[in-house]
Amino acid sequence: MKFSTKTLYGLEALIDLGVSYKGKPIYVKDIAKRQNISERYLEHIMLALRKSGILRSIKGWKGGYEFLKNPSEIKVKDIVEILEGKILPVECIERKDICKRSGNCVAAEFWADLKKEIDDFLNRITLKELIEKQKKKIKKTVHYEI
Repeated sequence: MKFSTKTLYGLEALIDLGVSYKGKPIYVKDIAKRQNISERYLEHIMLALRKSGILRSIKGWKGGYEFLKNPSEIKVKDIVEILEGKILPVECIERKDICKRSGNCVAAEFWADLKKEIDDFLNRITLKELIEKQKKKIKKTVHYEI
């Protein structure tokens, strides 16, 4: 299973927004520049996150994006599912009708267990935790000169 660049960039953009936010909305172009992401591509990602209720956009010269939902309430799983869709290693664990052996298949059980582990892991981590980790990394890399 591989997550798309949409999810990779979406998570990076949300972390950047959380680190950079100082009470004023953040422009997509600024996030795109800092994260080295195409501004046009990032606009589509941010639109999906806005439509989901995680972000809000403010129009005008003081506009940009800010969180509508508190980052402590946003699980990484929420972000992944907004940008990727449902996390599903194989289709047969959800659609029993596509396989005659679904009720008696150890492989299907394995895939179902894997899905549960992935879901549980992504549900344990909040966006706020990732933002705080990023802030700590930034502090460690700042060098002071006298």
